[in-house]
Amino acid sequence: MSKAPQFHRKEIKYPFMQMGYGQQEKGTKTQLIEDMAEGKYDDKTYTIFMQAIEDVVPGFVAIMEFVNGLWNKNWTEVTWYMPDGFKVSCKPTSSFWEDFELFEGIHVKAKVSGVRKEKQALILYVGFIHAVDAYIARLMVTRCDFDIITIHDAFRCHPNNATAMQQTYREILADINDVPLFESFLEQITGSKVSPIVGDLKREDILASKYAIC
Repeated sequence: MSKAPQFHRKEIKYPFMQMGYGQQEKGTKTQLIEDMAEGKYDDKTYTIFMQAIEDVVPGFVAIMEFVNGLWNKNWTEVTWYMPDGFKVSCKPTSSFWEDFELFEGIHVKAKVSGVRKEKQALILYVGFIHAVDAYIARLMVTRCDFDIITIHDAFRCHPNNATAMQQTYREILADINDVPLFESFLEQITGSKVSPIVGDLKREDILASKYAIC
């Protein structure tokens, strides 16, 4: 019986992150090949990788596809509000090459970026992720009674305050887990009532964890 392959964190971290941001199968495979040890990737790796994701975070891909499937091709902006009143604005942006005529007979091509209608956009689910990241950062800064530095979802403070900072982070995640935040996003976007999604992650488990993500 052959031994199951062992994958290291550094080999799957970025492929998982990129896939979570909407990267398709081709891009995820490319990232796996780039990050895995030389000669380790084979034709079974992607299948094993996707199965591992389903085992560890069941329904993750289904939820991501469901959210992005809500996209309306006529949208140029989607907005919703966070619990602290912060307004999130999500706009589909894309880049394309445009031909310009500077003078008669003289043409140049330039890359143009901007907001425009898209039949399919992967920005919605990514917007949810970034909105929650920013929400956590705002709560960390306001709840900690000591100086704290935040870069996106990374936090730094004086070593004497590290334990308190970690506990504050866990408390914030526990609070988020206690409210239907995801359902609130969906209701604001669709205008329809969404039934609560009940999981088995308990508040006490988050508070007792070393590093929790809910």
